[in-house]
Amino acid sequence: MKKILAVSMCLLMVLLLGACGSSKGLEVAQGNSNHNASNAFGAAVYDGENIYYAVNWAGIYRRDPDGNIDQVMESDGYLNSFLLDGDYLYFEEDDAFYRVKKTGGAQELVFTPQKNSEDDLVMLENLVDGKLYYSIAHDTETSIEYCYDLERESNETVEFSLYSAIFTSEGIWALPQEGDTYQLWDGSNRAFPNEELMPWFVSGDYYYGFSWKGDQCYLSRMRQGSTDIEQLLEMDYTMDIDTNGTYIFYKPLMEQTIYRCDMDGKHVAEIYTGMDYDKHFYVLGDHLLIADVDGRSGGLLMDVDGRNQEQLGTQ
Repeated sequence: MKKILAVSMCLLMVLLLGACGSSKGLEVAQGNSNHNASNAFGAAVYDGENIYYAVNWAGIYRRDPDGNIDQVMESDGYLNSFLLDGDYLYFEEDDAFYRVKKTGGAQELVFTPQKNSEDDLVMLENLVDGKLYYSIAHDTETSIEYCYDLERESNETVEFSLYSAIFTSEGIWALPQEGDTYQLWDGSNRAFPNEELMPWFVSGDYYYGFSWKGDQCYLSRMRQGSTDIEQLLEMDYTMDIDTNGTYIFYKPLMEQTIYRCDMDGKHVAEIYTGMDYDKHFYVLGDHLLIADVDGRSGGLLMDVDGRNQEQLGTQ
């Protein structure tokens, strides 16, 4: 129960940070393609064929394209931060990181972070190029972020904010721990080409994010190699936004509805209504999953147009 309350408080912290202008980095089409970074408080991942999802106090399950469900792993714990890398599913349970093969089998201990106290909250944030990014929240105001190299089994703190990190083929675009200018954390610390765009993800040849004209916020994009911003769609700033490369999905911060538009910001459509701060959506190829952060009981799976809704569970 303490773990559930702690995760709920951490989610609330992220929402409040988003309202203040900070962003949660999204997994992108360039670089790692498994939508890991958008999967904090993870509920599901997609490998291009099967959907893998967590059910707390039950385990990890696999849904194949025909809708058949098989159990990958049993667990009687609270499965938090659920990622995919190659043939393995990575997750955090009881403040340690584990992995299990997608085909099933015994779970393997990967790494146990060192906490300062029992009240510290460990969060697995991303897994890119053999490096596991995670944070340890010491209270409601401070959090330290780390990178663990799986091959070298070495651990170090990172200078950038994981809440703003965008993992791309160029490197990691993120804000420094203290500062408001995005930098490329590849050793060059190159500044983002235009400070007027708050980047969120990369798709094709474009950076996508938010820009402002006066008090009005716009979904915007900027072609790589350019500094010209194209304002696509008038939109309230939102933390909940993701793409499958064909559509952009978003939920305005103060609304309960998920919307969809094309990559040019056109043809806006309502997909699903009924979101609240306990729920998060996941883009899984041609599907969306609406999952409850607290319960983590599978979630509501649907096509990207909102049709063919299916409740995922243990059967």
